[in-house]
Amino acid sequence: MTALKKAKSMRNVRKISGFFNILGPVMLAITLSACSQGWDNRENDVYIPVSHTERFPIDVVKGTVRMNVSTRSSRLSAVQVDTITRFAQQAQSSGAGRVYIRRSRNSINADVIAGRITQIFTENGINGKLLRHSTFAGSRGAHVSLSFSRRFAKTKQCGSWTKDFTDSHDNRPHGDFGCSNQHNLAAQVANPQDFVTPRTSTPSDAMRRHRVFSDYRTPKSTSTPEDSTSKISTTDAGKTE
Repeated sequence: MTALKKAKSMRNVRKISGFFNILGPVMLAITLSACSQGWDNRENDVYIPVSHTERFPIDVVKGTVRMNVSTRSSRLSAVQVDTITRFAQQAQSSGAGRVYIRRSRNSINADVIAGRITQIFTENGINGKLLRHSTFAGSRGAHVSLSFSRRFAKTKQCGSWTKDFTDSHDNRPHGDFGCSNQHNLAAQVANPQDFVTPRTSTPSDAMRRHRVFSDYRTPKSTSTPEDSTSKISTTDAGKTE
């Protein structure tokens, strides 16, 4: 019996040794694979933006809007008057603190055009105190330059294709995803300052609020009342007498 137990014990030892002989290369392969992929026991605490609003944030910057008016003639054409009017309306809506009008001191046409522009600005609600006239040593045909400062909404440039589009094993959107939407939003917003300090809500309609609460307390049906004139009657077209 003692010899039989020893034999069984030796067979168990050989089985365990064989198991570790197989397990050893597998564990080594896993370890080498982890090292090749840069895995370690340290936690990665670097935040990687995923949302397009984080990767392409909209910033509000200050820039200058410029426009040149030709002085070939001392009279403004209908197209020029319309363009200057829209320029003045843009300056008015953006809350420009100053509007600058620069003209050549060597041109009589420039003097006349600058006076007409001043009139158009005044007609569109721009206070004359906000207009700043100046001259420069230009030729007789130099343009009259109009400018004012305003805020613009902008974001980062699109076109990042540094990564293979088909490589999506990390389950993240491609680098350019959402950039066009951010650019469109920045271009369409009426007042870029709303991105910095949003405006408060408009006051509610007190009469409408009173009506809604009264109907709620009654209680009263909220369905649309039936209109007798909107009833449509149908007849059996195949019916014969």
